[in-house]
Order: sequence, then C-alpha cells, then structure tokens
Amino acid sequence: MTISGIVSSVEKDNRFQEWRRGNKTPYLSSMFAMAKDASLLTGSDSDVEWLLSYYDKEEDTFTTFSSNGKKNSEKEQAFKKKATLPKLDPGSVKVEAEEAIKIAEKARQDGFSGETPGSVIAILQPLTDAEISGRKSSRKEANPVWNITYITASYSVINIKIDAETGKVLAGSSSRITDFVQKDSSA
Repeated sequence: MTISGIVSSVEKDNRFQEWRRGNKTPYLSSMFAMAKDASLLTGSDSDVEWLLSYYDKEEDTFTTFSSNGKKNSEKEQAFKKKATLPKLDPGSVKVEAEEAIKIAEKARQDGFSGETPGSVIAILQPLTDAEISGRKSSRKEANPVWNITYITASYSVINIKIDAETGKVLAGSSSRITDFVQKDSSA
C-alpha cells in the first residue's frame, strides 16, 4: 500500500473520524513502522502496522493512530527541540516505503557490510537540512525524509536518511547502542 493509501485508510476509520470532530487543528507529522527484518516492510502484501502521529501545535501534543485500526493513543506531550513540528504532506512523497527500504539496503551493504541487520525501523518525517546533517544550513524548510534505522546483531545502530521526494541518500551513520545510554553521573 502507498503512503497516501495508508493515510487515507487511517483517516477514513471511524475512530479517527470521531477524534477529528473534536480536534480540528492537528496535522500529520510523522509515520513509523518497525519489523524484525527489512523484507517485512516491503511488498504490497506487507501487513506491517504503521503508526501515524498527528501534532497539535496549540497544545504541543500528538495523538497516534494505527494503520491496522486496533488502537489509537491518548494525547501525549510532543518530544521535540523547542520548535513546532512540521507537517508531513503524504502527497509530496514520491519514494514509497518499499523503494526506500531497497535504497537503504543498498546503502547499508555498501557502507556497513560488516554488520548483520536485525530489526529495522522506518520513520517518514519532515526534516530540515540541519536536522539531517547536524550542521547549520541556510535552508530552513523541512522536506519529507525516510529515516531508516537498523539494529544489528552486534547491537550497533545504522541510520540511513533518504530524501522521500528524490530517493537520494542524504546521510548514513553507524554507532553503538551503548552510545545512546546516558552515563550515570553519580558513579
């Protein structure tokens, strides 16, 4: 199913429609899926669950809906860096999930072939150049980006960012999971 198709399916669901009646201003800000293997995120028969987050900038909260219609979350405080979350326009996505995974797989094999991939996380979200590269940029506009993350058998994290309009690999990096664990300052 296409990204636009997933969004349309969620937004036609009765749970979403009921929520929308009382929540007119929130907009789609990101989509998230996780699988034990990258191949599970590809193919038209993929039954992976996508989580779609709708951001309410007035309340600085988001509500998440599942593509399988089984659940939706209550309003949660937004996790962000002192800024309004940008809107994700599914119509601007030209590179679907299946193609993004293929591009990420090639980039992983080319740049990080020594790692055996395990779980994979796919996030579709608007990012600025600075958020992609970690450096200041003159262009402030956020564009849709596939943020594909692999957790490897050796507990490394491989992250590949792909432009969701062009399919261009924007960034790739690898780090150890332990790099994400905060050090106990009292030790």
